[in-house]
Amino acid sequence: MSRRNAFIGLSEAESSALGDFMRSCARHGKLRARKRAQAVYLSAQGRNVPRIAQELECSPDAVYDWLKRYREKGLDGLAEPTFTHKLTGQQIEQLMEISHWNIIVSRRSKKPEIAESHKRWTFRKIARWVKDNWGIKISHERIRQIIQQKRRE
Repeated sequence: MSRRNAFIGLSEAESSALGDFMRSCARHGKLRARKRAQAVYLSAQGRNVPRIAQELECSPDAVYDWLKRYREKGLDGLAEPTFTHKLTGQQIEQLMEISHWNIIVSRRSKKPEIAESHKRWTFRKIARWVKDNWGIKISHERIRQIIQQKRRE
């Protein structure tokens, strides 16, 4: 298969399921998943990847990835990814303490032991600390998501 013409063939049932998926995504505000489904739909319509990328205002590499995911996993490959992390409950609690130290450090002169090297903990610094101390590579954005989710609970 040529990368330039990576077409998807859809049966009538698959086409119907794809349409339902796109409507559901639009209703629930999952616009990225809808865009992925649109790429598959446009490919089934006979459009080539560069044209799909232009219409959806994304890179051709992204379109190739979405088509590949659809081939491998079907609609599940287009859905919003669910993030998993390798942190234990105890480690997440420690992250919550570290993130709270931003406030404590600015109000008190006594710094927690772990915060001695950091005057202000940022999500990037926490991610670096997690990698250095626990050997777990996790993005600063995922650290932010974990902390915000935990604060809401």
